[in-house]
Amino acid sequence: MASNDFFFVRSGGTAQKIMVDSIVYIESLRNYSKIYSSNAEVMTLTSMRDLEGFLPKDKFMRIHKSYIVSLDRIQKMGGHMVYLDKDLFFPIGETFRKDVNSFISKYSIGN
Repeated sequence: MASNDFFFVRSGGTAQKIMVDSIVYIESLRNYSKIYSSNAEVMTLTSMRDLEGFLPKDKFMRIHKSYIVSLDRIQKMGGHMVYLDKDLFFPIGETFRKDVNSFISKYSIGN
């Protein structure tokens, strides 16, 4: 992971600048990835694997084969779902449950 606060992705024939701290979540749409930020939505051919590899692990988590979420935006987790601000919620994929549960345990107080 580069230590940059931003990166560029190709979108519609242009290089679109993405500020890392503005990313809310990223969704995989077949051959595309759609980056949802606080001020824009950007569709790119960049793979989820490439995006996941670039993003800082202490700020983002892959929770499903189709979703990467900003850890800062998580409001609650439960019932195999992750809830972000603005009433957004996403399923936690079977493959990613262990990582999500480890994250919850790491930051839980009490039971």
